Parts: sequence; structure tokens; C-alpha cells
Amino acid sequence: MLVAEIFFYLRSVFLPFAHETGYGAFSYSKSDVPRVINYIQNQKEHHKQETFAEEYLRFLEEFKIEFDERYILKSVQ
Repeated sequence: MLVAEIFFYLRSVFLPFAHETGYGAFSYSKSDVPRVINYIQNQKEHHKQETFAEEYLRFLEEFKIEFDERYILKSVQ
């Protein structure tokens, strides 16, 4: 359900919305749902302080996901 809501939100903000050749997904527990909803509702304001690319790289580091920067977010940088 939350994934569908995120997709429709992204589609409304970034029309036309299309997936990249790669993707990232981060998992949160049920207890985090209110925080995630709040984040989504305030995302426009949030991204005035931190770009999507900066945030995505921070998530990769926080979740300890190994990556090669040569292949990360080339279409949005």
C-alpha cells in the first residue's frame, strides 16, 4: 500500500515518472511508518536542504550498502 502511495506521489511531482535502469529500496519497520509518512508529506521542503542525490548517497552509507559512485545517479547529477 505504501509503495503504491509513494509511486503516485512521485508521479504527481515528477511527471512523466519512469524508473531508471537501476533502483534502490530501503526497508523500514512498522514502527517507522508514521515517520516515513511525515517524511513523504514534507519531502518538497526537505529537499530544499538536501538534494535527492545527497540523500540517496547518505541512505546507502547509513544502510551500509556497498556501491561504486561511478554507477550511482548518473541521470540526476
